[in-house]
Amino acid sequence: MAPRRRPILLLAPRIAFYAYVLEQLGAGFKALGYPCDCLNIQLEQDKVAAWARRTRACAVLEINRVLSPDIDWPTGVAHVAWIQDFRAYGRLVTKDLGVSDRLYFIVQPSVFGVTIPPDRAWSVLNPGVRTDVPVPTAAAAARDFCFAGYIPFPPDMQTPVSEMPDGRVVTLEEFLAHFPAAALQQSQTSLEMSDTAIDETCARIGCAPITKDEIRALLDEDLVRIEERRKVLEAILTVSKSLDILGAPTWQYWPQFKPYYRGLFLDPRELDHRYQTTRINLHNGILTMHFRVLDCLAAGAFVMVNETDLDFMPGGIRMHFEPDKHYGTYRMDDAAEAAKRYLADEPARQRIAAEGRHEVLASHTWAHRALQILRDLDLPVETADRRISVPAS
Repeated sequence: MAPRRRPILLLAPRIAFYAYVLEQLGAGFKALGYPCDCLNIQLEQDKVAAWARRTRACAVLEINRVLSPDIDWPTGVAHVAWIQDFRAYGRLVTKDLGVSDRLYFIVQPSVFGVTIPPDRAWSVLNPGVRTDVPVPTAAAAARDFCFAGYIPFPPDMQTPVSEMPDGRVVTLEEFLAHFPAAALQQSQTSLEMSDTAIDETCARIGCAPITKDEIRALLDEDLVRIEERRKVLEAILTVSKSLDILGAPTWQYWPQFKPYYRGLFLDPRELDHRYQTTRINLHNGILTMHFRVLDCLAAGAFVMVNETDLDFMPGGIRMHFEPDKHYGTYRMDDAAEAAKRYLADEPARQRIAAEGRHEVLASHTWAHRALQILRDLDLPVETADRRISVPAS
């Protein structure tokens, strides 16, 4: 008889997608013999501590929140923080790393402008995939391209971002005329690079430093997302007008993309068939081991992913998958040419998609992620499935 394990508690902000993540990670822990309880709410940490005491939990994992040193945390309960965004709960998550026993980042912490002290235990924790994704059928492709992701509203270029010593307003348009283009490349930038670019641009113009968080977020989050996604999709539309765009309704405020908008799908399970019936699924961003990339692979669908400087670092896609063996790849300056090449070679796409599905299900399920956490916390684990192992980080 398997030993009875103490439970693991999982929490995340009240966002529908995080409810899905908690459900899947919880299933991974349960597959390894650990009971799991999940809360998709923003619960005060003293109440989390009380919950951990009451349930005699062995660990608590919170998405986007570190353990505050002011909390009377129960002895013998490991606190794990999985940082997926640098802004959450209305503030910068990474300004204070708290006292969590283990820090996980979804991407290299340097992207979030974080330097980890040498005495803190941390690593990259990639997303996982479901094992119940249906096998792709021989159904005919319904479209050439599909992009699932977020784009902010088009910015108002007359937005005041700062002011000169004489009181004259500096608009976003004027500020961007002096702002380095490299700091707006999402696939290459970091919060540190954005912060430096903002401060140096203020000094160059001679305007007041930008201190309002909403203005800095406009520059280091919104515009960064907009610039590359707009360029990629505009390039793709020169190849084919057979494009579906999925995500928040903000896409409809972009005239060039509105005709291709197909709606928001909150449950990733709803996207399996769409990925499978698309010739080329597209990804853009600094995070190449993204939920959507792995979901495409698990669906046995072909996905084309942009290259980044982080690809060969721990947690990067090239540490786990090979381009043109498991997925398609492109550079920001050749998105259209890469798309044409892959679109013209259906046998290669089918071969790559099949290899990608095999590899992701062999090494990147949610049970693999749960096992990584258990081993990092030195918690015992027994599984009859010897295929579940943690790739070296």
